[in-house]
Amino acid sequence: MGSLSILTKQERVIIEVVASFAVGPTAGLIALTWPDQTCFGAMALGDVLDILQGFRVVYAIIELMSKHTVSGTADFMEATLFTGLIAYFLKVGQGTAAEILRNGDYDFPACTDGIN
Repeated sequence: MGSLSILTKQERVIIEVVASFAVGPTAGLIALTWPDQTCFGAMALGDVLDILQGFRVVYAIIELMSKHTVSGTADFMEATLFTGLIAYFLKVGQGTAAEILRNGDYDFPACTDGIN
């Protein structure tokens, strides 16, 4: 028997989008409050990897390599578009964090230390 899923596919996408939007302002507020000790990119990347249900792109590539071209291509396209959707909502959350702190021309410096 396959895995039992309580949520539909659309509900899972909505939950992950909302979660990625919540990560954006949280990581942005921390990065703007303590710019010398933290890095927005490292925090956001770590949080989003927790949000994703597995590595969809990796599983799609494995499926393509096992000669399931139609379903593998469909999964790969879905994973790529889904990753873009999460990145978009991270950027919106980042802008929201800058607006909360009233730093209109926000500047998130490049990561020099990353995650310790």
